[in-house]
Amino acid sequence: MTSYNSKRLMARYESLMKKDRKFFLRPDCSMATLGDALGLNRTYTSQFVNEMLGTTFRQLRRVKRLEYAMELMKRYPDKTNREIMIMAGFTQEITFRRAFIEQYGKRPSEVHNEYKM
Repeated sequence: MTSYNSKRLMARYESLMKKDRKFFLRPDCSMATLGDALGLNRTYTSQFVNEMLGTTFRQLRRVKRLEYAMELMKRYPDKTNREIMIMAGFTQEITFRRAFIEQYGKRPSEVHNEYKM
């Protein structure tokens, strides 16, 4: 990718994230749907995510969902961890728990309880 194209592509990505903040929460969220939204094929989408964002698509999607889960815990301290997990786009409790611990170093229930006080 040329420097000019990289900047334009990053601007499109940032615009998408502002316009559709919950893009990564969609059940159909995939490399293909991100590529469609950015006007790229799968190969260029993968290259963009890897080179420009410095991660893999799966990791990017996971981090965005975890960030949203953290927001939900702050905003809705009375919701259960399961409700938060589902609202954040996760389908498996064990996957959510492991990812959360890896990202934040604490169990979701520990963080959620901090916001309940």
